[in-house]
Amino acid sequence: MRQAANDFWVKKLNIPDGVLGEAERLAEIHERHSGDPGTYYLGTPFYGEAEDPFSDLTAKVGDGEAEKVRRIFGILAPYFDRLWEEDGPLLEEWKERLSAIMNDRATQDRICPVLATAYGTDFESATVRVELTVSAPDTCGGRANFLDASTVRLEVSRLPAEKVRWPASVLWHETIHCLYDGALLKPAIRAVVGEDDPMMIHEVAANSFLPRGYLGQEVLGMSAPGPRYMSQLVGRAEEAIALARFYFDRGEALGEAFVREVKGLIESQD
Repeated sequence: MRQAANDFWVKKLNIPDGVLGEAERLAEIHERHSGDPGTYYLGTPFYGEAEDPFSDLTAKVGDGEAEKVRRIFGILAPYFDRLWEEDGPLLEEWKERLSAIMNDRATQDRICPVLATAYGTDFESATVRVELTVSAPDTCGGRANFLDASTVRLEVSRLPAEKVRWPASVLWHETIHCLYDGALLKPAIRAVVGEDDPMMIHEVAANSFLPRGYLGQEVLGMSAPGPRYMSQLVGRAEEAIALARFYFDRGEALGEAFVREVKGLIESQD
């Protein structure tokens, strides 16, 4: 959960300081045992249909840590039960809304070929698993590589229904990270700027298409980005969007030449 959602639910559920202290201890255990995105996530055993998720957790973290998690879960459970009672039905509604958009063949046929050209990779079929979770009012946020390399988490429960294009665009953005940018773009980034992508060029590329980039606007009807869009990445979003569009219009993938141009954009704002 993002900080805004944490703050909202702490206040709404009137969670006392003592219980928050237990949540902080759980966060410390999580920090000790969860790996990088796309490797291991401490909550993984509790997703899906495992008969005894604590058995799976124990195999990963040991008896002592698993018992601490079990004890803390017992303390937090009444608050999460109240949270789920309120927002579980909202998430079911969001599942229906988003499924209709994300599985719409006409939308896929407009987005996927562009991404295939831009990222130099294509799929006859591919699946991205989406885990919907609670949010603060009027907010939406996503994260790729959540449980594994093909899972996205989307915080959306308290977003108004009429804003459905926003989370759909975010899901498409995270799909780029799950399926597309590892084939050609990330090797190009490693070749030009280094292994850990200190300039976050893969995010500049994805944002140039979605949620408020070229595809977000032309296919999903998103408004043009404001001054804060990509402001911490590249400074001038419209230049990055135009650059990605330029490469696509020429039928060129986003390889080393694109990376060098984005690197120049970023350096020019320093």
